[in-house]
Parts: sequence; structure tokens; C-alpha cells
Amino acid sequence: MFNYKDQFVLNVASGDGGDGAVSFYRTKKNPRGGPDGGDGAKGGSIIFTSSNELSGFEHFKNIKKYKAGSGGKGAKQLKSGKTGKNIIIKLPLGTLVRNSQGEILKDFAVEKEELFLEGGTGGRGNAFFKSSLNQAPRKFQKGKKGKSQKIILELKPLVDVAIIGKVNTGKSSFFNLVTKAQSKVAVYPYTTLVPHIGQLKSMSHQYFLMDIPGLEKGASKNIFKGLSFLRSIQRSKILLHFIDALSNTPLEDLLEIYEELKAFDKKYSEFYFQKLQKKTCFYVLTKIDELSSKKNLDDILQKIKIKKNQKIFTLSNKTKKGLKKLLSHVENLCVS
Repeated sequence: MFNYKDQFVLNVASGDGGDGAVSFYRTKKNPRGGPDGGDGAKGGSIIFTSSNELSGFEHFKNIKKYKAGSGGKGAKQLKSGKTGKNIIIKLPLGTLVRNSQGEILKDFAVEKEELFLEGGTGGRGNAFFKSSLNQAPRKFQKGKKGKSQKIILELKPLVDVAIIGKVNTGKSSFFNLVTKAQSKVAVYPYTTLVPHIGQLKSMSHQYFLMDIPGLEKGASKNIFKGLSFLRSIQRSKILLHFIDALSNTPLEDLLEIYEELKAFDKKYSEFYFQKLQKKTCFYVLTKIDELSSKKNLDDILQKIKIKKNQKIFTLSNKTKKGLKKLLSHVENLCVS
């Protein structure tokens, strides 16, 4: 769990432009030849580009600084310098690029988009400054310096539906049941250590579901990496809030998670994303096949008060009771 990173900080610098050259063309036949100092070349750029081949920031490893190549200096015989080498930085789809103040510079929501930090321009050589009044200029320009910037990368996966809830509520079992992906399932806490994304099966269109690790009290303060997981579901259209019907305190479990969503929204929400507590939320009461009676189920359902953007569903991952109804409502909302 503690190796998961939804944010990564990079220091990047584009290349410096090359200086222009001061040179004069002279031969035996032409001892008073004119200026022939060439221009300096442009420095290399930092190029961010989105790729669907990546799922996280693991490829950065311990590299936190990137510097593009500097442009070459101009030379005699009007030769320009060699352009500085670009640095291409690939990012997973769903990455937000922010500056050090947290302002969004680019949202990589589409594959093969690009963001440039341009290199410095090259300086002019003395040949550029030749004029009728100055036949032998010694003037030249220095290349412009490149730009340095602290960049904050933040991954917000492109998913339609996100499963939230406390640990051991059947989230991973449901995820494996309805997607083409697989996540670990066991009876002990924290079997899901990182978010898992899978494509929903048996849908008329392509929709993606994300299963995040179980949330606990203090998640919005980053207890058990909860803050990272809450940030990762900000793009989702629908929240499936799983509640264990066998819990001794199902209503308290629900309210505990809701309070974490509320606390997150209060501190971290921004206009770019809909608030978590404002998203359409389906409360999914799980493990209903293990309840001793229908009366126990009805008692729980009556205690859950729903708002306009909320619905309640019951589900058994074992018998698949309630599955079809839940998925039908999910698809109807994804389409709209």
C-alpha cells in the first residue's frame, strides 16, 4: 500500500541557446573578406506526452531532474550550431501537470497530447549585423537561457465508476466478477494495496471501473494512504459505496466514509472536478446471502437515509443476486 504514488515531483530545465559566432572570412585573394560568424542553435525542449502504455509513475524510479541539451555555438563560414537534444517525458493518461503553485498547466486526458517547455533561442552571429554602415561588425548575441521549472504530476485515472468502502466489504470480489481484470481477494484486511482498473464486462459501450483500497477513519488526512486514494477517484462519474451487511454497525460504517468524503471536499476540492459528496452514489449492501433473515436486511435498509443523487442496492457476490439490477443502473448513468 505504501509504495503507491499518485503524485510525483520533477525538476525540469530546457536547454540554453547557443551563442552566435564572431568570425571574418579572409583569403589571399580577399584579405578584407566580410563577417561570416554563424548563429547559435536553439536549446532542447522538455516535451511531456501522454501514453496509454503507462499506468503510473513507476517508470520515473528515482529520477527527479531532467535537463535538455544546450544548443551549439555558431561557427565560421556561416555555420549554425547543433540544436540541443530534446527530452521526452511520457505520462500515463489522466495525468495533471501542475506548476509549483498548484495551477493546472495541462490535463492529459487524451493520448499523444503534448506540453512543451521550450529551449532558449540561439544568438545571432556577427554576419547577421553586417550593414552598409558597418561592414565588419564584431557584435554577436549570446543564446537565451533555458527555463527551469518545478513540475507536480498528479494521476487521476480516467474511470467511469469507482468502488469505495471500508475493508472487507466485498469490493474486490465484485471487481473480479464484473471486469476483465483480477485483484487479490482474501479474508484479512488490506488485500487491495493499490487501485485496480478494469473494463466492465457485458456493457454496450466501453466503461472502466476502479477498485481502491479500503478507506478508514482519517483517510482524508492520509491515514493508510487514504488521501492518495481519494484523489484518484475524482474523475469518476459514479461512486459505488460498499457496506458490509454483516457488520455490527453498518450505518456507522457508511457515515464514517461519507464524513471522509466531506472532509476531503472541504480541504482539497477544486472547480476542475465535481466534489466527491456531490457525485452520484449507489450504496451497495453486500453479503446479503449470509444474513440470517430478510427482517435484518429490511432493518438496515430502513436506517439508511438517501439523498437525491443516491440509491440503495443489495448484492450477493456469491449468488449474484442483485448484480444485474445494479449493473443496469450503472450503465444507464454512464450513457447519460
